[in-house]
Amino acid sequence: PSVPLTAPTVPYIVEGRLFVDGPQVPGEWWGLETRGGIWLATQFDGSWWWGGPGIEGARRIDAQIDQAPAISPNGRYIAFVDVSSGQAVLTGFDTQPAGEGFGSAPIEGLPRSEDGVATRVAAVTDEGDVIFRGTSIQLMWRAQFGDQRTVIELTETAPGQVILQATSAGLVV
Repeated sequence: PSVPLTAPTVPYIVEGRLFVDGPQVPGEWWGLETRGGIWLATQFDGSWWWGGPGIEGARRIDAQIDQAPAISPNGRYIAFVDVSSGQAVLTGFDTQPAGEGFGSAPIEGLPRSEDGVATRVAAVTDEGDVIFRGTSIQLMWRAQFGDQRTVIELTETAPGQVILQATSAGLVV
């Protein structure tokens, strides 16, 4: 069998250069994740960008993000903790071409860190449920359910369980 000489069809980074569908995306890149045709990448300056089918060019996530965003297994949702206001705000968006933002989770006083460890989005499911985690807190925000105001304290409803990530087969606990 012969090895094709054409560019890979999946996004990739080589020596700080990001390539999507062949052409190089401007900037210097160091991290990349792809799911369901959607890609999520970070530049050396700490900014986060995303793109995918039906999306014109690379789109910058307009937020200050201390920890990596999470992308759902099907690539439909991206969620993160925005700290640009000085407070931690749990939010995200739908990656469809006509997608919208989640707004912000109805949680007062969300910690930016616990015991010196930054809080983060551990997972976002294919249904748009967002798992927020710190060292002693673990919440599930039903961001795409009903009025988007449902928040479940997982340390009470699932004591001793820690959600690590979302996969196409379900949550890794």
